[in-house]
Amino acid sequence: MIKKLLLGLLIALSLYGIYRYQNRYTFSYEYFNSQKLRHLDESDFIRNKNELLDRIKSFENSPIDQYTANFRQLTQARRCRAFLDFSDSEGSPVRNHHEFYKKHSINDYPHAKNFNETQKSVANDYLDLCLNLLNDNETYQEMNVRLTSALNIVPQTPEGFELKEFNQLTKQIFKEQQFDLEQMKNAQMRINSNRVSTYNKNKYRQLLSQSKKNLDKIAKKDHNRFLAMLHIGLSPDVKHLIISNYHEYLPSSWKDDLIQSLSGISSAELNQNINNHYFAQLIHPSKDLYLCTIGYPCDEKSYLMYFQCLGLKYSANKEACNQPVYSYYFSDFLTQNMQYDALKVINYMQGSGK
Repeated sequence: MIKKLLLGLLIALSLYGIYRYQNRYTFSYEYFNSQKLRHLDESDFIRNKNELLDRIKSFENSPIDQYTANFRQLTQARRCRAFLDFSDSEGSPVRNHHEFYKKHSINDYPHAKNFNETQKSVANDYLDLCLNLLNDNETYQEMNVRLTSALNIVPQTPEGFELKEFNQLTKQIFKEQQFDLEQMKNAQMRINSNRVSTYNKNKYRQLLSQSKKNLDKIAKKDHNRFLAMLHIGLSPDVKHLIISNYHEYLPSSWKDDLIQSLSGISSAELNQNINNHYFAQLIHPSKDLYLCTIGYPCDEKSYLMYFQCLGLKYSANKEACNQPVYSYYFSDFLTQNMQYDALKVINYMQGSGK
């Protein structure tokens, strides 16, 4: 009898687990506020979705200034590191990459072992894109130096000036942080050492604490500058860099306000009822779709497509291959509830959190 009860309980738990998995993206406010369920206005949802798609398509093939073009080329080169940064049998950087890839097919990489034929074709297209960045007989490191020097030009548009200002600001911040980062690294090493006395370890702990406070002050000062760039900026590349690294560039209140805008309740209350898994699932596609609405490349040959199709950071998604990013999100990736919530997040971003 007990065995039957245990078996029944195990089956029930398994079925419940399957149900929860299948409905893991359903954002029911019942989780957060007992009786309060979301009412999805179908006509309002469709109108907002169509307006979003119209806005995205209006930016397709829009021209960019030379500074932004050079910056995107350098960014692409850095993304190609896994395909181009190799050493030969003698430990020297590879120079003739075309010859190298005649001997080493992209299909040889463990990352590609589960690719279907479409993904393998896209992977070869991406490899060609990387190879085309190189000059003849140029190493990966030499290419980086050349493309970095191409940023030593005067921008000709407000977007270009904004992007250059952002790059200069991040370099300045790194210099401001460098001393305290080195102090922290040194202090942590001494704290972990068996050769340092307990008395001295306490001194290093105080030093570590002070350096952390100094870094927090620098971060708070600069958070407002980045938030201003997000509010009033024109460059989609700057907004891409800020939102993609929002933990680093934006104050924590930005995420809290966004969650509150999404759920209608405070971030603190949300965290008491459910973890941030849903937000983590939603912020990535929402950020991409927002960037598509302000002119960041989102077509079937954009990095965002390669990113999704080949799984350059997250899991590879074969459905994303060879189609615009927004088509993939709305047809294959996001459930209707997630689309509804993504539109709310995008609306928040478009309003600059005001």
